Amino acid sequence: MDPSTLKLQRAPRQRLSHTVADLLLEGIREQGLTPGTQLPSERELMQRLHVGRSTVREALNGLALTGVLEIRHGQGVFVASPAPPDAEALDVALERGVTRELTQARLVIEPALAGLAALNATTEDLRDIQTGLAAYERSAEGPNRIREGVRFHQRLFAAAHNDVLLAFFRRYAPMLIERGEELETGAPHQDEHYETHRRLYEAVAAQDAPLARQRMRAHLSLELEDLLEGLEP
Repeated sequence: MDPSTLKLQRAPRQRLSHTVADLLLEGIREQGLTPGTQLPSERELMQRLHVGRSTVREALNGLALTGVLEIRHGQGVFVASPAPPDAEALDVALERGVTRELTQARLVIEPALAGLAALNATTEDLRDIQTGLAAYERSAEGPNRIREGVRFHQRLFAAAHNDVLLAFFRRYAPMLIERGEELETGAPHQDEHYETHRRLYEAVAAQDAPLARQRMRAHLSLELEDLLEGLEP
């Protein structure tokens, strides 16, 4: 594929990664690329399209999940099938790719914050976390469930008293709300979600850092299961 032929025109209200994926599909089709043809590097695509690495990777990963591309680590990205996916399949693949990367980041950051909260939480912190837990319970299956869940996490993580790690969480917290509300499926595990939040609080209150980390990982696994259910076409 010749990157000099690519032109980025973002459709209104369309995710930038989806626009890039559509553009790559158009290039594959117009240039008649056959299976096994290597695409330009991520850096080349970034420079030509004036987009960031995360946008390019999101587009490539989405197309790989649909079977159009094959990502060979250490070698590059290759055409696997020139047949374009339907729009819904591409939407689902892109969302799954972002969900996977976001979850990977959360699995690094949030168990660490939960463990530090168990070690550093003050009496005032614990009261604040309890307040957040009560608000989350009241939200039940209402429209504020996702927001109250994120607020609970922020209260709990503030108790870690580590501004650097907390800043990482705050960077992606708006994405948790946005994506959670977009993929809301009727809270299939609502009772379990409340219990995992309650058990997190109990581990922090008990000053048991290993248990807090373990329970955070279990909670994130449940959240990921719900998100992937919401992405089923």
